[in-house]
Amino acid sequence: MSILSLTQKEFSRAAGARAVVWVDPACVHLHSGSKWPVFRKRMQRAGRVVPRALLDLARPALKAREPFFIPADLFQDGQPVAETPKYRKVADFIAHRDTPKDSLWYAQLTDELKATGVARHKAIEMRSEAEILGFLEEYVGGLMDSLREHGFSSDESSYESAALINRDGSLTKTGSGNHRFNMCHALGIAPFPLKIVGAHRDWFTAQDGADGATLETLLSRIQEVGAQHR
Repeated sequence: MSILSLTQKEFSRAAGARAVVWVDPACVHLHSGSKWPVFRKRMQRAGRVVPRALLDLARPALKAREPFFIPADLFQDGQPVAETPKYRKVADFIAHRDTPKDSLWYAQLTDELKATGVARHKAIEMRSEAEILGFLEEYVGGLMDSLREHGFSSDESSYESAALINRDGSLTKTGSGNHRFNMCHALGIAPFPLKIVGAHRDWFTAQDGADGATLETLLSRIQEVGAQHR
């Protein structure tokens, strides 16, 4: 089987911890949104002709087919990390660490609370301004203080933040783990782990082609990319 036919899931299973690169977050300048760009496009196309109920049933199978090597026409152009809403929210909170009520994050959560009766952060639900303040001071502020004092520890998180390799070999942030990544980026904390979950197809094929390339070849090139982002 050609290395170019690898799915994201097959690569992740075969690569294991070798898919993770430790980088300086400040060297990762772009964010490309979803780590399943091909899946998203397939869902959009199918949604035009397939009923929603059937599409939901097909979702796991379509996601499992996500290729590791992303075609040029489906690789999403990245947005500068510093311009993403989550980064701006984190950077603003850092600036208001001692006065969290003045932070953009507090304003957004209280607006959500007023509009819906509950403010949410992932599985955390806050039903009063006091709970919002406690979340910011203890959860967010505590995480920030820990990162400042100890740096990033993989023991603090049950997942790895994800990244894609762009056509030119640069990394672009994608998927989950954005708050920790953005906080380390804004605070200048390194190193930080990024799990490579995909790559621009041309990045790999342009380097001496792909004929005869193996998983070891790919993993070696991924680690080279990681070393360029430290």
